[in-house]
Amino acid sequence: MNKKKVKFTVDDPIFKTETLFLLGYDNTAMAKEMIKRGAYDFNAEELQNSTGAQLMVREYTDDKKRFYKSVRVVWVESWGKTPECIGVIAHEIFHLVITICSFKEVHVNEEDNETGAYLMDFYMRQAMGHLLNKKPDW
Repeated sequence: MNKKKVKFTVDDPIFKTETLFLLGYDNTAMAKEMIKRGAYDFNAEELQNSTGAQLMVREYTDDKKRFYKSVRVVWVESWGKTPECIGVIAHEIFHLVITICSFKEVHVNEEDNETGAYLMDFYMRQAMGHLLNKKPDW
């Protein structure tokens, strides 16, 4: 496993969503990053026994008085170029895709799944591009 922390944001131009990826962050470091970004109502205790999650946080202005925006977060505690780690990243991205499709009222089921498959492909390419230091081709 790689002990290096990797942080990057992916902006999806189709569904207009912003997703923050935090890879290699333990629970405490992830919670600190959320507070630093203005997600003051984030509850790290809910993820105490987790090693990864997909969640949405609300970011506020510095004075904590005004809601600024919602950001989706994919968090994976440890990562590396192993099948296990890539599988965990894919697992959390799958949750992300289902959540985005549900929020945007795009149905993903056995008969109608192409949109979800393209979105999964997009996020996997983005994540793997960052991890392998190769720019995705789209």
